Amino acid sequence: MAVRQRISKPRFNLKDASSKEATLIYLIYRYKSDSSGKKVRLKYSTGKKVVPKFWDGNKAKESLHHVDHKDLNIFLRGVLNEAEKVVRDNPLIDIDAFKFKLDVHNGYVQAQDILMPTFPEYIEDYIKRISRDKRTIQKFEGVKNHLDNYAEERGVKLTFERIDLDFKKDFTSWLYKNGVKSQNTLSKIFSIIKQFMSYAANETIVINGQIGPYHSNTAYLSREFNVSRVKTSKHYLTSSELKTLADYDLSDKIDSYSFVRDLFLISCYSGLRISDLQRLSRKHIIEDGSDMFIQMHTFKGRNTKLDNEVVIPVLPELRALLKKYDFEIPTILSEQRHNDYIKDICEWAEINRMVLHKESEKGEIKETSIPVYSKITNHSGRYTFINMMLNEKGLTPFELQKITGQSLKVLMGYENGDKKANAKKVIQKKLQPVNLTIVAKNG
Repeated sequence: MAVRQRISKPRFNLKDASSKEATLIYLIYRYKSDSSGKKVRLKYSTGKKVVPKFWDGNKAKESLHHVDHKDLNIFLRGVLNEAEKVVRDNPLIDIDAFKFKLDVHNGYVQAQDILMPTFPEYIEDYIKRISRDKRTIQKFEGVKNHLDNYAEERGVKLTFERIDLDFKKDFTSWLYKNGVKSQNTLSKIFSIIKQFMSYAANETIVINGQIGPYHSNTAYLSREFNVSRVKTSKHYLTSSELKTLADYDLSDKIDSYSFVRDLFLISCYSGLRISDLQRLSRKHIIEDGSDMFIQMHTFKGRNTKLDNEVVIPVLPELRALLKKYDFEIPTILSEQRHNDYIKDICEWAEINRMVLHKESEKGEIKETSIPVYSKITNHSGRYTFINMMLNEKGLTPFELQKITGQSLKVLMGYENGDKKANAKKVIQKKLQPVNLTIVAKNG
């Protein structure tokens, strides 16, 4: 039987339930959760009072001796209904804005006439009132900065109504001229723009005393507003190259290089992203006889997947690396420094196998032949693990997806095995020819 999730409802509390005199009535509403999953609590003074002995749970007791309590209950029901409406309209509203809306409803203050913010100003305000992962916030801020710079250079005010197909075309051209090269990066930018346009369409604002949505523009919903992603090259190392990397002498380098190499190798032998490696500790290590496993919930997908738990077999190479750090990963350097250092180390170790590299540049796919070390990054460890497991260890995609926590579609997007080597495997299986009996058709 499915477990019914409990939905938080607004309720009233008395300031001093033991008082013999009239005491304030507060509205309590735990209507959203912060980044840690803890409920955020609204505590709002209704401005009304009641003697506790005439209070019955969530309302005042009505009697012939206290006829005014009927009006009090009508007022309180109105506050409850308004609180629920505010949350329906904007589930992420911050506490101060929530209190202001209730004050307006109760007639304690006048609705403020404010100017409609621009689209970038709305994004900035939205960022201030949400709790998200730091990297998500950085992506949002990056898009907002692009929009600000575009508006300044073009000399335009980016209202919500301006976000249409003409804007898409011109903004795309501007982005390509101002540092954005990859079509996939462009796709992410427009995806975030669509995301914020959708948020604003479902939020309300008071303008000239009237409450309404930030905009009614639907141009961003058009399929033409989308920017499709393109498949580009994802490079990885082979088992022999990993051994070369592990054996390379770094004794004449600073200690940070050895740590970066170790962390990269741990990723290659576990398939963990760097965000999960930062969280890896002894509590994630499970032993079953002589076998060892890493069991953890991945950072990515924690709020979007029904099951983001992975169980990873600890191979001998991985066990030695984890034991070196007593199964506790130290604080990493910046991700950019890790990316830079691992390229340096691979180059010094002469991991210079030439690979065909495909990438999108201003909407066009370009192919070049490059040494593999030049494109190795933190995330290459995950690519390496997946390709090693599929193409060298012989795991099936169904077996591997339980280890990486990916869907089959995403998993196979990482696979980039040697097609010629695959064809040789088929030949080596010595498949028996199929004997077909051809029956002549009577004429």
